[in-house]
Amino acid sequence: SPYRERSVEENLEMFRKMKAGDYDEGSHVLRAKIDMGSANLNMRDPAMYRIRKAHHVMTGDTWKMYPMYDFAHCISDAIEGITHSLCTLEFEDHRPLYDWFVKEAQDTGLLKGTPEQTE
Repeated sequence: SPYRERSVEENLEMFRKMKAGDYDEGSHVLRAKIDMGSANLNMRDPAMYRIRKAHHVMTGDTWKMYPMYDFAHCISDAIEGITHSLCTLEFEDHRPLYDWFVKEAQDTGLLKGTPEQTE
């Protein structure tokens, strides 16, 4: 991506604008900068958030962006104190990403543990 080398400050400003609804649906995503050369396609700068301006049954129109499953799955497991996440075999290739997200979020103080994904 030509945007891979943006500064942290620029990315944070764009994230704030995504959250505020300043961008059109589908025009931006927030990606984790991991490894574009990885043999595992899931580790090649995966999308974490996308813009989706849709009415939600629980939160109404509050949110303009939503987390992608691979990001939300492991982080919610860790926040909720889940110890083992049992998944079907199609998630085996996603396990390194699950582990990476949890490892990178450890310093936030929000996680109640380190969950383990098992297929």
